[in-house]
Amino acid sequence: MLRGDVSTLDQATHWPVRFKKGHLIYDEGELSEAMYRVRKGCVRLQITGQNGARQIIRFAIPGDIFGLCSDRRNTAAEAVTNVELIRLSLHSVMELCATNSAAAMELVEHSTQAYRDLAHHVERLAHLPAIDRVAWLFEFMRKHGMCGGATGHRRMAISHRDMADYLAITPETLSRSLRILQERGAIGEKQRDSACHSSNGAVAPA
Repeated sequence: MLRGDVSTLDQATHWPVRFKKGHLIYDEGELSEAMYRVRKGCVRLQITGQNGARQIIRFAIPGDIFGLCSDRRNTAAEAVTNVELIRLSLHSVMELCATNSAAAMELVEHSTQAYRDLAHHVERLAHLPAIDRVAWLFEFMRKHGMCGGATGHRRMAISHRDMADYLAITPETLSRSLRILQERGAIGEKQRDSACHSSNGAVAPA
């Protein structure tokens, strides 16, 4: 069971690792030998289509586990920010789960949550208009402390391009949606401006 920064899965062989912003943690198609738990920062999981277009399918944030693949990686993983991770030996995790029901249940819970999040993400892309997708993403960021609170702590930067690729919209549509949401009072002016003026930089709403 995961409590704060302690996980039952940490009984398996594991060690801390760090990656700088923009660093490739692993690539799609690589052999899978380890899984990861996020301690600090944010990681994007993405796939590349046949036409070379990128689709971000998940942002992994503190407490999330990612990279559980039995054979080869089904996504690529890159550091959105400087990140601190726990790297867990996949072989050791499987051995632990075979004898420890609590660890097995934690792994099932993480996998179930990741699948549930992906299913809802696909549903939003299929049925919601762009502006509602953008509004949902900002609510997600607020909920998970990615927008910073009154004191400005726990800010996580997501680039303009990352937001557009996650929501499956163009950067122009993202900018237009942000302006409309700001006019409606759904997001603050600083939030809109930091996103609209940062096509390659970071979105760190205030």
